[in-house]
Amino acid sequence: MNAEQIMKIFADTAYIRTGGSPEELRTAQYLQDKIAGLGLKAEIVPFDVPMSRIQEAVLQVGGVEVTCKGYLCAGSGEVKAPFYYLRDSSPYALSKCRGKIVMIDGYLGYWVYHDLLEQINALIRK
Repeated sequence: MNAEQIMKIFADTAYIRTGGSPEELRTAQYLQDKIAGLGLKAEIVPFDVPMSRIQEAVLQVGGVEVTCKGYLCAGSGEVKAPFYYLRDSSPYALSKCRGKIVMIDGYLGYWVYHDLLEQINALIRK
């Protein structure tokens, strides 16, 4: 395959394809067809994975509902705790997160998540 063919595959599959969804199966079948076009055989092997669906995500702070997004497999229920706005991931800011509901700007990326876990583990070891 050349770069142009690879870029076409990226373009043709540039849609959300959550694990276990019809879109994921469509992508797998598309790739299976591409592989068959090269004279090779690919097998799609189904397997069970724990799945969840977000039915509702609600965040209320001081009686005011705040727009939010839920995380898959995050659990559900009512949680009451102090609220903390994490403006940056400095050690000082991270040290203020324990026992609080933490809000961040944007996406909870790998490194911020990793830093939060490290801070929690450091506090537990004390």
